[in-house]
Amino acid sequence: MHLNVKLLNWIFILLLIFACITITKAQSTEPEKPKWIEFHGFVNYEMMYDTRQTVAPREGEVLLLPKPVDYDRFGNDINAQGKFQMFTFHTRMKADLKGPDVGKLKTSGAIEFDFLGTGDGSVNLIRMRHAFLKLSSDKFEWLAGQYWHPMFATDCFPDVISWGAAVPVHVLSRNPQMRFTYKPNEKFSLSGTLLTQRDFLSSGPNGNSPEYMKNAKLPETQLQIILKPNAKFVAGITAGYKVIAPRIVTDSNYVNKETLGSYNFNLFGRYIGEKLDFKLQGLYGQNLSSLLVTGGYAVSEINPALDQRKYVNLHTFSAWTELIFKINKINIALFAGYTKNLGAKKDLPQTYDIYGLGTNISYLYRISPRITYTINKLKLSVELNSTAASYGDYDTDLSVINDNEVINHRFLFSTSLFF
Repeated sequence: MHLNVKLLNWIFILLLIFACITITKAQSTEPEKPKWIEFHGFVNYEMMYDTRQTVAPREGEVLLLPKPVDYDRFGNDINAQGKFQMFTFHTRMKADLKGPDVGKLKTSGAIEFDFLGTGDGSVNLIRMRHAFLKLSSDKFEWLAGQYWHPMFATDCFPDVISWGAAVPVHVLSRNPQMRFTYKPNEKFSLSGTLLTQRDFLSSGPNGNSPEYMKNAKLPETQLQIILKPNAKFVAGITAGYKVIAPRIVTDSNYVNKETLGSYNFNLFGRYIGEKLDFKLQGLYGQNLSSLLVTGGYAVSEINPALDQRKYVNLHTFSAWTELIFKINKINIALFAGYTKNLGAKKDLPQTYDIYGLGTNISYLYRISPRITYTINKLKLSVELNSTAASYGDYDTDLSVINDNEVINHRFLFSTSLFF
């Protein structure tokens, strides 16, 4: 069965390549015809070395956290062992689609995939990144499909070389959604989005699953305002709310309808100059693990008679900045970010189950300098990714005390050929 899935994936890739060649040939012989579909992407190779064992899915590609200290019988730290690896499954292909006009509306869409898979057991297999269609006019745009979560602002995100856009300091999530955007002019846009979960999931009693949001019977809601006073400046704010139902039945086999609501918001700004690109963003929210940011939620009360449970959110604050200096074909850049676990904001009489990502981390910071050289369609990059996390014990409000810091240094070389 596994072999058949791989075979189907490679057949799909060959068909896309054949279609790309055919369309390119047709366009070269008949340039006056409109381009209904365009293929582009890149082939990527990465070589990396970590100085410590890490929490990193996809065979180590998706770097989240350095692992905490774990002593053996002689007092040696088991996780102080480094590791070396190479990857190519970040290679990507995208098809941009242009459809016929519908009245005064223009139609378009996109399909994009890479080879990262949807879990550790499916790396090197095709994974859908984006698949959406759009209807747009001069002032309105309607998008339906899988696309970036609105908290991932495409006008202002870390352009780091390591996969994951600097998670868990910065958010990362793509979601099935319906988004409506109002753009009265080029300087202002207002969007509202309804979304659910697919690959980036909430945590709960049954692990990471889309069922918690499904059973809440409500989509997540996000609102966003973006300002572009001129070509050099962009600023925005995003705010949202989601509801999950961690259980629909108790361990004692009683129906359970308890839900948990969580909010989030961010502020971001960017200056884009000829020689300097400066970005700044801060976020605050509850139960952010579905965005691959540290945090989550906990069981706050249990009714012993029926095993009914109540929940409390963990609050997280994060801020990051990025400086990019442009010198001809060379970019010299520095990313720096910090994340803080603020706990439940109230004392709990007893600690029960806690769900999420890095909930026993008091703070985390990342410093990541890089150099990128681009010539024509070839890009060469080197990056140092230093990530520190301070693990400790839970206080009565689920903040973290008695913490100790560990750090991992990832040395990364990456090259990409774009087409």
